[in-house]
Amino acid sequence: TARLSYGLQYKSGPTDVALSLSRVRSEGFSAADESDGNTEADGFAANRISASFGHELENGARLEFSGFYETSDGEYDEGFPLQDGTPNETIATGQRGLRAAAIFQTGAVENKIAVTTFDIDRVFADDFGGSSFSGGRTGLSYQGAVDLSDNARLVFGAETTRESYADSFGSSIDRDLDGLFGEVTFAPADSLDLTATLRHDRNSDFGGFKTGRLSLAYRPADKWTIRAVAATGFRAPSPYEQLGPFGAPTLMPEESRSLEFGAEYSDGGLSVQGTMFWLEAENLIDFNLATSTYAQVPGISQRQGIEIEAEAELSPKLSGTFAYTYTDSRTSATSWTVAPRHLATLGLEGDLTDKLTGSLTLQHGADRAALPDYTVVNAMVTYDLGRGTEAYLRAENLFDEDYQLVNGYGTAGQSFYVGLRKSF
Repeated sequence: TARLSYGLQYKSGPTDVALSLSRVRSEGFSAADESDGNTEADGFAANRISASFGHELENGARLEFSGFYETSDGEYDEGFPLQDGTPNETIATGQRGLRAAAIFQTGAVENKIAVTTFDIDRVFADDFGGSSFSGGRTGLSYQGAVDLSDNARLVFGAETTRESYADSFGSSIDRDLDGLFGEVTFAPADSLDLTATLRHDRNSDFGGFKTGRLSLAYRPADKWTIRAVAATGFRAPSPYEQLGPFGAPTLMPEESRSLEFGAEYSDGGLSVQGTMFWLEAENLIDFNLATSTYAQVPGISQRQGIEIEAEAELSPKLSGTFAYTYTDSRTSATSWTVAPRHLATLGLEGDLTDKLTGSLTLQHGADRAALPDYTVVNAMVTYDLGRGTEAYLRAENLFDEDYQLVNGYGTAGQSFYVGLRKSF
């Protein structure tokens, strides 16, 4: 695998410009896990260019323009279950995006108007003669913001998007998405922040939906913060999920409800936070392996759990991190059950010498449906060569763990990366 990238940022007075170029190419490994008898390597290559331009006018208004173009070629495996099959499955992808925006003030109101467009084309070659898919989004949005008082602020806006899809099987669709939203932030005291958001969306195929979000952040003491969030949401099926080769035209939108409650403690070199979460989705859209199609999961699907994160300064030159997530998503037979019930990550980072730094991370996933536990260790050392130049050596899956994140799909074995970074 080889990666090369270059980035440039330039600012002169009211004008700023940024440019980035990147290239990656990899011989790859089998997309279908080698431990299941698949030996064909599936490679990948991509080129990307992105640029942005900003200019502030004499009246204080700011104009922004940005865009990107990316092409990629890759190899993949097919089948249910996934397997090498034949060595001629390839995909060529082209993506393009543009954005133009104006930011200006009218009285007490801060305004932002943006126009965006995005297109993607994918061409597959396989034993069945190949297929092609194209999609695009073109949108216009407005966002305004105004201070209602010293401790209250209103953000509001509207947006409209035209979404399109077409494939070589003769399916095509144009869909209009319109939205209105408003958000109020209110700080009745220095120790309390409240936020309320309300949104209305209209989908030309599925009608209107209202969603909302309430959040609270309370600081009972200097070192403590208490957080709580309640929200509702919806997601309409994508055109591919409805009309693609594995699609189901009768799919309906998902509707969800979620709750979070957490606390954070921070004291100098020690930071600890914990969060309890709960998510309930109705009409969850999932991929049914038995029928090889997208399908609506009947009834209610639930996911709940806790997250704990900690960061500590162990010495002036060494710090440690710890993260643990418990996820219970066994209430329905969906792809949610791929996530391990227990996921823990332990990390160390510090200065080995004045010029050499190192890091070590260990991640362990346990209690997964139909998949065994796994432990992966990664390490990295970075050497400062001076004058904005760094050399690094990174090792991933240091002990060559044989594991899967998704049933049937392979992951990289023991991997080493050497690189050079230069800033000037």
